[in-house]
Amino acid sequence: MPRGRIVDFNDERGFGHIEHNGKRIFFHKNAVKGDFPISVGAEAEFQQKHGDRGPKAVNVRVLTPPYCGETFDTFLNEDGKIKHEIYFEAAKKTAEAWNNAGLKPTQFRRLFDGFRNLVISPLQAGRIGGEELKTQFGKFYTERVVRPNKKKINNKKIVPDPVFRFFEVHKPLFLSGKKEEILAFFEYLKSIYCYYPDK
Repeated sequence: MPRGRIVDFNDERGFGHIEHNGKRIFFHKNAVKGDFPISVGAEAEFQQKHGDRGPKAVNVRVLTPPYCGETFDTFLNEDGKIKHEIYFEAAKKTAEAWNNAGLKPTQFRRLFDGFRNLVISPLQAGRIGGEELKTQFGKFYTERVVRPNKKKINNKKIVPDPVFRFFEVHKPLFLSGKKEEILAFFEYLKSIYCYYPDK
């Protein structure tokens, strides 16, 4: 079966395109099976048929979870300093992934401000640490990531799945309670924000 990458998907109209060998192949959501949701950037395998308007993908199986951007097990080098890549290519790729997933700049601003106000400001002021830090992260995560991921406006999630997954992947760093890691994550979030289009 040929493989390609989903390059666009209109949730409202239920169709999108898979890029394969430099060509865009139409698919409809009813032709999709698999464990992962349809998302821009995901890899998919399919069978190709000729439709009324050209090539058409059928029996589409999404093979990868939605690309959520560049993730890290740690944001610090062995010497305890912040990894330089969070300021450049990783931030740029993550901004592109979130934008492609449909995260609006206003929603990104809400995420950013929520993280800064609920977690970073109290942490930097020395008002929280340890268990309180985990609690504050839990509040942020529930209010600004989980709930908006479940809510839809015009049939689109406020916080798209790739953004949700990004925070889900990094959750163990927050639950570790390591102040340096959390501050480094905020540097990463600021860098992503700098690359984000139409702020």
